Amino acid sequence: MGQLSSRQELINQELSSPAARDWLCVSLALRDATKALAASMHMWIARLQRRVKRAVPPLEACRHNCSQTCPDLRTWCPTCLAWQREILSLCEPRYKGKIVWSRFRSSDWPENPYEVARVFISRAHRFYYKSNEFHEDIRFTLCFLENCTAIDVPPALIQKAWVLRNSFRRRGRMRTKKRDMQQALTVLISLLQVPQIAEHEAVGPVLQKLTALQSTVDTRNGCTIL
Repeated sequence: MGQLSSRQELINQELSSPAARDWLCVSLALRDATKALAASMHMWIARLQRRVKRAVPPLEACRHNCSQTCPDLRTWCPTCLAWQREILSLCEPRYKGKIVWSRFRSSDWPENPYEVARVFISRAHRFYYKSNEFHEDIRFTLCFLENCTAIDVPPALIQKAWVLRNSFRRRGRMRTKKRDMQQALTVLISLLQVPQIAEHEAVGPVLQKLTALQSTVDTRNGCTIL
């Protein structure tokens, strides 16, 4: 019992600082927003793959995995080439020239939505349906939003989210200024409010929580943890 009391005292001591409480607010907001965005991205990845499948005419399955066996796109089979063209049409123009097609398994595109998603995410791992990558790091969602035209998110908002993600992950002091906390919450709320993202059922409850975190201040001039 004494050990628990001591641990609680240490936690209370750490959180006695408004800067520490505000840091915890940002940490909670980033965690929950990342998960909600991930749920929306899973929905959009499946939707995107179905969209490409409808656009591609019925063709025989690829037997050679053209993207990894044929460096020259002109020698790709009709199936892989048709999928490559449709996927490329959904890429942001500035991103198209950066794609290294040999990183992907083109033969899997008709069956694996996450192999399609990898095209939009630079340096992405092999994604499968149960992958936790999107849930653990917002950078996968930001890459997808940045490079895919299917979801209409203002580039300036994506850039602000990148700054938040990169700056917050580098901080080891567990302290943040109230101004930075408010800015971080504003960015995450704005991202979750994008109509195409907000349509997923997982987003609404997180938006409510982040709005409460942004607007609730305790008597010690810090963020209230709900």
